[in-house]
Amino acid sequence: MTSLWHAVRFDVNGTYERFKIDPILEFVESPASQYMKGTTYLEVRITEAGGKPLEDVDIIFEVLNPSGTPIYETSSTSNNEGIATTTLQLSSTGSGYSIRARFTESGFYAAKEIQSGVIRIVDEFMLFIDNFMRFLPYIIIGAAAIASIVTVRQIRRSRLRKFWAGEAKTLDDLVKISYIMIIHKNVGVSIFNRQISLEGIDSDLISGFLQAISQFRTEIKKGSTAAKGQEFEMDYGDFKIVIADGDFVRVALILDGTPSEKLKESQWLFTEHFEKRFSPLLDNFTGDVTPFREAENMIEKYFNISLIYPLQLAKHYGVIKHKGLEKTLIEVAEQLQKERKFFFISSLLNFVLAGGKASRDEIITTIIELKRKELLIPATLE
Repeated sequence: MTSLWHAVRFDVNGTYERFKIDPILEFVESPASQYMKGTTYLEVRITEAGGKPLEDVDIIFEVLNPSGTPIYETSSTSNNEGIATTTLQLSSTGSGYSIRARFTESGFYAAKEIQSGVIRIVDEFMLFIDNFMRFLPYIIIGAAAIASIVTVRQIRRSRLRKFWAGEAKTLDDLVKISYIMIIHKNVGVSIFNRQISLEGIDSDLISGFLQAISQFRTEIKKGSTAAKGQEFEMDYGDFKIVIADGDFVRVALILDGTPSEKLKESQWLFTEHFEKRFSPLLDNFTGDVTPFREAENMIEKYFNISLIYPLQLAKHYGVIKHKGLEKTLIEVAEQLQKERKFFFISSLLNFVLAGGKASRDEIITTIIELKRKELLIPATLE
């Protein structure tokens, strides 16, 4: 009777007419904007205007492609709560799809349909691409940051390698030095000489020879005296002699090999420092060479000659906390020193080089740095 009552109405003349009841069809939960390819569940509810559930109503469900054409259709009957549940097969992927639920006209009830908004159907690969694109800006920023860090590290590493190579030249040059001689230019005698590895050299003979060669060279150039800043090299037997002229002195390095630019620079710095330190004595030279013995420390400063002699750890080495390559070198030096009370740089270098990833140049640089810190000192032998 309720349906009939709803299905008729009286007009103004007192007669009645039949009419169709307009049901309410709605999604229980609004369809999502995106679904995975495959099976998905969907529920709709159908009621009268007053909210009364309509039971045993056939609901048709359709999946529409982007052009609005149904590509999948199924149906389901509403239960006593007016809910119809179905399983949709989403077999294609892409955007622009939609889902439609419709109720065809039946008895007192007019036709009704509802349609979802545009949905996208995706698979695992599309989800991967989506996530990749979502994080792409962060990936780009991260990659750029990593590239910058790597570039900075490479530049820093390149600079370090260049620095290490320069420092390693100190040792390479040192093993070439056989003799260091300082000659007073005006008098022509040796005022200081330091034997490094060459045995049996006559310093007076060599100084006279070098003085004669220098003067001969000056005359060829039509100059009365050798000017400060001049430098020349010559061969003497199996050795190469490099001479640097200052205002008062002529500093000669007798080498077993070709000098590097770094060694020549050290020679000039030593020459300038020597003349500055002993300028009054050089200007008024009396023949006393005793004061020039103080140049021993300067020789060490500019040529690091103690590196080729026995070394040992300074007594305070254990007070300082070391790390990295310094720590490794200290530990190896400690073991070597236990055996013989001293060690040579060659042994220290070879042991550390064989046991680690550090390059030869880096190890030599670190050894020199430990020496500058006075943690490696000349050994005192009994």
